[in-house]
Amino acid sequence: MDVMWSIAGFLVAIGVLVAFHEFGHYWVARRCGVKVLRFSIGFGKPLLTRRAADGVEWVVSAIPLGGYVKMLDSREGEVPEHERHLAFDAQPVGKRAMIVAAGPVFNFILAIAFYWLIFVIGVEGMRPMIAAPTADSIAAQAGLKAGDEIMTLGGKGIATWEVLHTELIDQALNGEPVVAAVRSTGGSTRQVTLALHHARIDPGYLFDDLGLRPYEPPIAPVLESVMPGEAADRAGLQAGDRLLSVDGQTIVSWQDWARWVRDRAGAVVQLEFERQGQVMQREVIIGEVNSVGRFGASVAVSPEMWQD
Repeated sequence: MDVMWSIAGFLVAIGVLVAFHEFGHYWVARRCGVKVLRFSIGFGKPLLTRRAADGVEWVVSAIPLGGYVKMLDSREGEVPEHERHLAFDAQPVGKRAMIVAAGPVFNFILAIAFYWLIFVIGVEGMRPMIAAPTADSIAAQAGLKAGDEIMTLGGKGIATWEVLHTELIDQALNGEPVVAAVRSTGGSTRQVTLALHHARIDPGYLFDDLGLRPYEPPIAPVLESVMPGEAADRAGLQAGDRLLSVDGQTIVSWQDWARWVRDRAGAVVQLEFERQGQVMQREVIIGEVNSVGRFGASVAVSPEMWQD
């Protein structure tokens, strides 16, 4: 299914680019007084055809990998004398050059329009907030804490985690310490110095040395769905149940529970949960897949938790 969506997206993108490109040729040709016979999106056998009142044939063809604008041209067939002045090859060199160049120019205008929309609307991405740094890492030594948001790095604005990732690599290649402006969870801003010159440059080691990873907002341990036949289902848990504790240990977030389960494949535990205001207990036998614990349930996650 993903492949089909990718193919569909590719064809739509190609269709838009081709249509705009060919419309450039068409529009300038008409303005230059050239008679247009056909405007086609795609090559090969026509699938859809419509002839407009001005005589232009609008076509969608079978092979959606290009297109063309067919103009009156004496080099491609006989042209009646009364239409000779409408032929492409009868136009001055300047007009012909404008018609030929119009397609690429229109594509350039389209690219500017897309970039302008991206600038105005923006793009979604994970906020550059960090989880608790690894002990003794460069981030920990710099005083970074869980929930800190990196606003700038080396004087450059950081809008998303992806931008931070790229900028950290670039700064590490410089082999010098870098100053970052950081906003804490309380809203105050401070500056810290990251000793990037002590980090290994290889991306596989760089972020281990830095001790940085994206912040994960706590997800409430409220089940959205239970997978049939899995540990949660066998224990009688249902969608809407809120996990409270396991073997007397409070479950603060879904992430805590997931990490706890991962290391206890096959364990028999007492799980306390709330269902419609009533506190209940069940014995749960943690499932196992490749020696990793499995509970067999999911929770609802809102994308807004990670985005600006």
